[in-house]
Amino acid sequence: MIDYVGIFPNGEISDSEGTPSEHLSKDKKKKEKKKDPEIIAAVDTEYTRIDEYNNLCLSFQFAVYNTKTGTYETKITYIDDDKRLSSNDVFQTIYDLAGVLDAEIVEYRITLVCHFCAAEFSMFSNRKQISKYFDFAYNTLLTYRSIRFPFKLKSEKVINIKLILGDTMLLLPLSHRTLEKASSLLDEKYHKKPLTVAEKEDMLTLLKCDPDRFEEYAVHDAVITLMLFIKLQYILNTINGSTNIRFTTIGSATVKIYKKYILKHFPEGTFESQFTQDNSIYQKGLNLAQRAYLGGLNNSYVVGEVKGELILDIDFSSAYPSVMGMLPIADFGTAPEVIEYKVLKKNNYSLGLGDD
Repeated sequence: MIDYVGIFPNGEISDSEGTPSEHLSKDKKKKEKKKDPEIIAAVDTEYTRIDEYNNLCLSFQFAVYNTKTGTYETKITYIDDDKRLSSNDVFQTIYDLAGVLDAEIVEYRITLVCHFCAAEFSMFSNRKQISKYFDFAYNTLLTYRSIRFPFKLKSEKVINIKLILGDTMLLLPLSHRTLEKASSLLDEKYHKKPLTVAEKEDMLTLLKCDPDRFEEYAVHDAVITLMLFIKLQYILNTINGSTNIRFTTIGSATVKIYKKYILKHFPEGTFESQFTQDNSIYQKGLNLAQRAYLGGLNNSYVVGEVKGELILDIDFSSAYPSVMGMLPIADFGTAPEVIEYKVLKKNNYSLGLGDD
């Protein structure tokens, strides 16, 4: 398979880069044979607002790359009368663009890339039916393990495909979360196409009046989403001193480089007693974490190694609901209709918990 991160560090996929086999040593070829071939596919949608609660989906855009064959294709599918594509329609389009036949699908895994996956998934016609997979999809963003997702073949047989989600928004700092700002990380010719505020607010009129410009804008969004995913993977690998890690969030890159730093610079067992009161490193880290959580935002403005001191980033699981549970009952001005509550005692703390 082609290592698209290593070969296309700027995200620009080029047909002139050679066939997959030309980029692999003999040892690496043996390792790659053990892996599932991968399709990396960026999916984007264009829509226009109807009212406060409804959007009219206009089109789905695709940028698809088959790492086994080197095939790279883009496409736009227009939606008539808001008959949106189902998840099956989307994946069938991806397989067709990648040149994968029904009999070959079970061999592949798909990395589905979006800029804010939840927004694109909300455009699927069967979003309610596949909503039970959203929790798995969310976990995938954190663990990057493939999930088993149902897909109906052209023969009508239903199989489970291997699906991984990649969300470019989660790989970006807060200052570049919009696709327009994120595209500034690419070469200038790949920056997001400009539209006026009026055009963005009424994409249907743009489609009717200037279909060529609409299509150029829409397909370009899918292309730069794919490019950003590749380039951000390359950047984070460079920062980490790694070569082939697929990062899921910008936070996961921080965790990996922190663990790597600890293993390299501290004796084994340094953090075995990190939660004792006499551990100075723990005390400094705890103080930092307490200040970082003010306002509910935890940012780091330093990338790489910091000389002369160690900085810890500590994530307290369920911190907010735990603290809220310890708060006294609010004063609503008048007594609520139901005032009975049970008290759960744990670790010398009393938590007021309602009957439900």
